[in-house]
Amino acid sequence: MVLVLTGAYAIGVAVLRRNGVQWPVGRIISWFAALLTLLAMSCTGVGKLGMMLFSVHMAQHMVLSMLTPILLLLGAPVTLALRALPATS
Repeated sequence: MVLVLTGAYAIGVAVLRRNGVQWPVGRIISWFAALLTLLAMSCTGVGKLGMMLFSVHMAQHMVLSMLTPILLLLGAPVTLALRALPATS
């Protein structure tokens, strides 16, 4: 899933740049930071440790429910899609 999101966002940015439109670097950083937090909380040792320690489990909840969504929204994926995809009439 993270690979699909990474690829789709990168393709969108590439399409915009090919069309001569600059996409803010801060949005790109925010999007990939969100995906990094998602990977770090679910696909590393933190994911396994969260099943054993309540404090780590709650840290996972906080990151996945409070930090990751904010970073995803700051990446503005819908705006990127609207600008990168061709308009239909």
